[in-house]
Amino acid sequence: MRVSILTNGPGELWGWARPVIHELKRRGCDISLWLLPCQYASGHEYQAAKILGADEIHSHNVNDLNIANIINLWRGLGRERADRVLQLGGDLFWGNRIAKANNTKLFCYSYGYKKGLQTAQAFTAFNSQLKLFKNLQGVQAIGDLVKDALKLDLKLNLSIWNDDDAGLKVLYLPGSRPKIRRAVLPWLAEFNKKLNELININFITLLPIFAPQDELEAWQEANLHPVIAPSGLAMAQADFAITQPGTNTLELMHSGLPALVIAPESFLDVVPLSGLKGLAAKFLSKNIKRRALHKVIAKWGGFISLPNRIANKFILDELYGDVSIEQIALKACEILNDKAKLKSEREELLNLSGSQGSAAEILCDELLNYEK
Repeated sequence: MRVSILTNGPGELWGWARPVIHELKRRGCDISLWLLPCQYASGHEYQAAKILGADEIHSHNVNDLNIANIINLWRGLGRERADRVLQLGGDLFWGNRIAKANNTKLFCYSYGYKKGLQTAQAFTAFNSQLKLFKNLQGVQAIGDLVKDALKLDLKLNLSIWNDDDAGLKVLYLPGSRPKIRRAVLPWLAEFNKKLNELININFITLLPIFAPQDELEAWQEANLHPVIAPSGLAMAQADFAITQPGTNTLELMHSGLPALVIAPESFLDVVPLSGLKGLAAKFLSKNIKRRALHKVIAKWGGFISLPNRIANKFILDELYGDVSIEQIALKACEILNDKAKLKSEREELLNLSGSQGSAAEILCDELLNYEK
């Protein structure tokens, strides 16, 4: 059976498509993988996709859309021949293009409602997310594919940390997007210096597998101990993390890793907006973009991390807006010195993660057993 999978950003490719491709290949399927245009793209998705086992890879994974790229992609999708179509991230009219050309249904996994889902079979991770689908009927909560991806990481028997170093193991997560990492680096270097003045820690900076090797040099020069490694391994061996909002907060939840989630005001200028509208964000003023981002935060009850949104309460500590490096370092130090809080937070995260089975297996069962 031939399955066409469409995905876009680094989180969707590595956290969603990877475990699904692994499961489909285990079942003997032929896979055609489409990397869609995405403002979140790191530029290295194609190289990462090549190791996932897809039989064909069609790469349109660029930051900027142009007319020629849109036309080529649209024509290519119309020529695609598939028995099943699955979209894991991105705007759904791309997946619907293949589904209509093959007279089949589009399957989609999403954390919330998207335009075009009315013609698709939708899946999400958690029961609490069902309310986000605007009363759309038939949406199934099957568990989190990110959790399956972390399990793949744990199959690798590698040691990430230097256990001879003293102090709690603190993991810095600067993000999967090159533009954000460049903005974060000097900030994190100053923060790390301040935090180490307050408490003795053993720290590393985890760069995504999408990061080029030459990027390591800049982080090494900043004395931030960079490592390119599977996030599941690094998180399983850590005691605490400093991170930005994003899919990595779900990885923290499934790993049971306490963290401080930060988004200082200065970071908002490099945070991309979701959807096709985000591709035009470079034409918006900083003030307009900041107001849009604050509106999104308000929509989610003031929470910026995904576990807190799922639980609708604070589990992970958050600091965002007009906060200084000193304030964030003091808050991190306070948490690190509170062993009871770290233990309680770890337990809450694992309880929220749950003990459900493999989302990838359930999704593949639904996909392959579908009859037109």
